[in-house]
Amino acid sequence: MSRRTQLEQLDAQRYNPFTEVRFITAFVVLLMCIAFGATGTKAASAAPAFSYSCANHCYGRNLWSGNTNGAETTISVNPMGAGNGSEPFVNNEVWVADPNSNGSEDCTSGSPYCWVEAGYASGASNNGATEYYFWADVRPCGCGGYHEHDSGNINTNDYGGTAAISILRGGSSGCSYNNSTWCVFIYGDYDSWVGQSTGNTMHASQIMIGQELSGTSGATAPTANFTFNYWVDVNTGVPHFQTSDGTLDPCLDGTCWPVNPPWSGWVSGQDPRHSSDGGNFYTCTLPGNTNPC
Repeated sequence: MSRRTQLEQLDAQRYNPFTEVRFITAFVVLLMCIAFGATGTKAASAAPAFSYSCANHCYGRNLWSGNTNGAETTISVNPMGAGNGSEPFVNNEVWVADPNSNGSEDCTSGSPYCWVEAGYASGASNNGATEYYFWADVRPCGCGGYHEHDSGNINTNDYGGTAAISILRGGSSGCSYNNSTWCVFIYGDYDSWVGQSTGNTMHASQIMIGQELSGTSGATAPTANFTFNYWVDVNTGVPHFQTSDGTLDPCLDGTCWPVNPPWSGWVSGQDPRHSSDGGNFYTCTLPGNTNPC
């Protein structure tokens, strides 16, 4: 081969128009991928947060009215997240309340109500626990309003199980104290939390079950079910299954928020009128414009 022929081949290797076109094309594709990726990341980061207006607390619960010496329910226990806000929390619980309609009792909580409540919660504990069992009361004694008693962190083995919760006036079946003491029992599959609301002479005429939410965004509370719902007879102290549906109650002190979350209601076909064991009520706080429970 002549030297001229060799030089011509070297020149051909040094410059090939097809190679240059392929290189330019690949470079353009790379730039497009980078630009698309940046756009996609920006879009993902701009996704709206799950938000709500519950700085003054929102409720998804059911209310029964009528004189009672207590209540019992069994609630499924789920890991929950408190979300964001000035004092964010979410809970599932039962309340036994005296609405104090005539104002004759000294319920100093900023509310005319006296009550005892019990359940489990995420956020706003008084001892640093992340998710915990609790009970609280407001007694008609002029003794400082709301008092809350929190457990340590729930044993994770309780998740996926249930907690049986009872609030019973003294002298009722299961509570051997005098009638100015209310017994509180919370029994999870592994953990328990019990207490007594003493010096509490309230005359209860309301039972509520459901979820309470405080904050502005980001809470997570998977669907929880409230089953084996009882009221306690004021004459005999014996519990009886609920047989009426009661009313859905998103209200507090006469103020009602027509918003969700929390979402709540009776499982279809399993309300107390169509159940032999007190019905199956549900709650949840999850993203969605329609009921995500």
